[in-house]
This record gives sequence, structure tokens and C-alpha cells, in this order.
Amino acid sequence: MIICPNLTKFETNSNYRNTNWYDDYRKNWLVVDETTEEGKVLARRIRTTFPFFDLVLDDSKLVDIVEWPEVEYTIAKTKLTINEVITITTEPNTIAVIDAQEYQLEDGILEYSNENPGKHFVKLKKEKYKDAVIQIEVIA
Repeated sequence: MIICPNLTKFETNSNYRNTNWYDDYRKNWLVVDETTEEGKVLARRIRTTFPFFDLVLDDSKLVDIVEWPEVEYTIAKTKLTINEVITITTEPNTIAVIDAQEYQLEDGILEYSNENPGKHFVKLKKEKYKDAVIQIEVIA
């Protein structure tokens, strides 16, 4: 596995499990040695948490990652009737994404309602945190 130092992408290649197989702009990417047990564990952690972690380097070598915590929130319930209002509380300056629109929650409070029956999603994003996705079901 190789990973871009700015965490925009990683790649795997079963023919090159412990080396960087490129000789272009990716030559500076970090290598995870998947031929060792430690490297296999690290590669698995990278796959499951990407890109929500920080890199731990030792002498320019990737040795570990530090996973970000998930955005924390509270919500009283996730089943609502049409136009019923619920409050989602989270940390100040979290971003809520609803129907592809982003809303800055300066005080960490979101009043949510929906007039359309069905399942809806609210994504909470914050820098250096793993996104939290809340599924809300609106019933008629």
C-alpha cells in the first residue's frame, strides 16, 4: 500500500506489497509494508478510517496513524411525524449537511424538521473529526 502524504488518496497493488511501484509524482508517497503483520494491521486501519486520521512518521517513514474521534451529538429521537421539530445538539462550529446543503452550526444546535415522509440523513462534519451520519425517519 502507498498513501499520499496529504491524505487525498491511497493505492494498493498485490504485486508490490512492500514498495512504491511508481516513478513519477507519487515517488514521495508513504509505503505501508503489507508483507509484515504490523503492516497488514496498519493497512487495514487505513482502509477502514481513511481519511479520518493523522499520520505518525518516524524518520519520514509511516509507522502508525491516530484515528480522529467521531463528531459527538445528542438527539432525543430519530422517528418524527411530518413537520415535527427535533433538536440535534453537537459541538459549536460543526457543519451540518442536509440534502447537499451545508449549514454552519455556530452554537452547535440544529432544529430539524421535514415535510417529506421517508428516510433522511444529516451529516455532521468538523475538522479533525470523523463525520457522523444521523438517519431520521419521517412518518406520515
